[in-house]
Amino acid sequence: MPTVDAVAFEGLLVDLEAYADEHDVPICRRDRGMFLYQLAKQHRPEHAVEIGAAIGYSTALIARALAENGTGRITSIDISPKAVAATRTTLARVGVADIATVVEADGTTGLKQLTTPIDFLFLDADKPSYITYFHAAEPLLTDGAVIVADNVGRFPDQMADYLAEVRRRFDSRTQIFPEDKMEVSIYRKG
Repeated sequence: MPTVDAVAFEGLLVDLEAYADEHDVPICRRDRGMFLYQLAKQHRPEHAVEIGAAIGYSTALIARALAENGTGRITSIDISPKAVAATRTTLARVGVADIATVVEADGTTGLKQLTTPIDFLFLDADKPSYITYFHAAEPLLTDGAVIVADNVGRFPDQMADYLAEVRRRFDSRTQIFPEDKMEVSIYRKG
């Protein structure tokens, strides 16, 4: 399992944040990113999956948690070749490329290609498709899997069907941040 240098990692986050600001790239930002990192540290997933990579900011944070836990892999799926290339570069820079797979595909297609059970799912792509991504991932979700949906505060109407379903079926809570919100759900089979 790789080790991540904390000082170098902080520098990477600062660089990615500056790049995102300069090029108007949507990333989950520091507060939500650190929340993802803490969730991954706490829940110790064997297989984390991210839909929507952008430049690999959240991917790097989840991968760092996995590396520090000493177990687990992350699969990041994005439809954009540019996002896939940027994410691979970010992961190589962090030193965690060997525990990561970056797939160029739309979220649904990428999820349907997977065969490994998923115990941590991060949704941060096309908001109206969150429900479709969830249904595509559901056959692989383990009992107790953590599902995190980003941008719940900014785009609730675009993901209303997803939010209604997870809130009805699972233990689900909204985590509030200064700029946005995340919905965290604990998946239960049956």
